[in-house]
Amino acid sequence: MGNRRLEIKKIEDKTARQVTFSKRRSGLMKKARELSILCAADIGVIVYSNTGKLYQYCSGNSLDTIVWRYCNYVESEGSLADGDSKEKGDYSKYLEYITSEQLLQMVERQCADNDGNLVDIVVLENQLETALLEIRTAKTHKLLKNISALQDEENELIEEKSLLEEKKIGRKNKRVKGRTLDLNVAPDDQNGD
Repeated sequence: MGNRRLEIKKIEDKTARQVTFSKRRSGLMKKARELSILCAADIGVIVYSNTGKLYQYCSGNSLDTIVWRYCNYVESEGSLADGDSKEKGDYSKYLEYITSEQLLQMVERQCADNDGNLVDIVVLENQLETALLEIRTAKTHKLLKNISALQDEENELIEEKSLLEEKKIGRKNKRVKGRTLDLNVAPDDQNGD
């Protein structure tokens, strides 16, 4: 019953189409998972339903990483085929050397030159996200460094405070001992007069 040959065309019945989509999507995800386990391959699957709902599978740590690798590969293949690698440019290796303002100017130039080519826009978006991630990482690193320095300073101040309190207590004890001696001595001197 389930092994009949199915003609590949759009299913007109909305309910049947949704059921088929759900079953085939889960089968696709299962096959992707099996392939990644059996062959130790990095696999990313992105599926949008006709309602716009996103379904994704990633065999590695991040689907972004797999998409980024794919975009870089497509970009490098395209530049080799076109022979104008300087014009298209792989800016990813230079991202750490340019400022965010320069990167935004490059994005504007690319968008103006390409009239909104979707692949180029996705690549540029990924480059912006990478630059933003690097900036946030550097900022977090600096903040953690500052927090560590402030904690060290706090510990030093706490130690200094405890030393000062010990000195204060020591002086107070000397004064109290001195007063006690003075009180004991004073009545003897008055009796002798």
